[in-house]
Amino acid sequence: MRVYVHERIVRRNSRIGRVLVFAGLAVLVAGFVLSLQRPEAVNLVLVAALVGTVMSQLGMALVNRWARHPRMDEVLSEALKGLDKRFTLIHYALGAPHALLGPGHALALVPVREEGIVTYEEGRWIQDRPRRGLFRRGGRRDLDDLEKQAAGAARSLRESLAKAGLGLDDVEVGAVLVFIHPGARVQVRDAPVPAVHIKKLKDWIRRTLRGRTVPEGEVKVLVANLGLE
Repeated sequence: MRVYVHERIVRRNSRIGRVLVFAGLAVLVAGFVLSLQRPEAVNLVLVAALVGTVMSQLGMALVNRWARHPRMDEVLSEALKGLDKRFTLIHYALGAPHALLGPGHALALVPVREEGIVTYEEGRWIQDRPRRGLFRRGGRRDLDDLEKQAAGAARSLRESLAKAGLGLDDVEVGAVLVFIHPGARVQVRDAPVPAVHIKKLKDWIRRTLRGRTVPEGEVKVLVANLGLE
């Protein structure tokens, strides 16, 4: 399997995250100093506290996603390790964050972090979530946005492939929900979007993907156009 990662995006977003974290902390410190020097400037202190908190929180979210290992692209690449050369995995460059090109298919891999038992019943995605400690209740709840996430990722992937102009009209474009939490159990049948636990993803792909293999030459052209060589 060939794997490509848009490293420039990874480095850029990691850098932005770190800058936001330190800038947010600097604003918070400035607000604290201002509160000591000018106690009457309550409004300025509150604005500094709010801006600093928002900046640092946004920065931490970016750092957690892009700077800490394993990143999501690393998790998915490791899970699919061992697929043969008919498959190409592209991260952060082809519309959907994670796209797999294989025999007859182009799939957007949509990571889902939910745990518990996940089922599809009467048009509804349902999660039976275990209780964790005193502050998080267990029980059933709907996972309303799963199909929207999958549809959006598939649409972005389809548009990116169309712009590439490689003549892949006979390649079926879709999405698969990949549950990555170790405590998730996927028991889904007859759902409009396929769903699988990451431990079973490679076997599911081997069973499911059939059809014309995208020629290596077309893959190379696509990778070159995306600037991933």
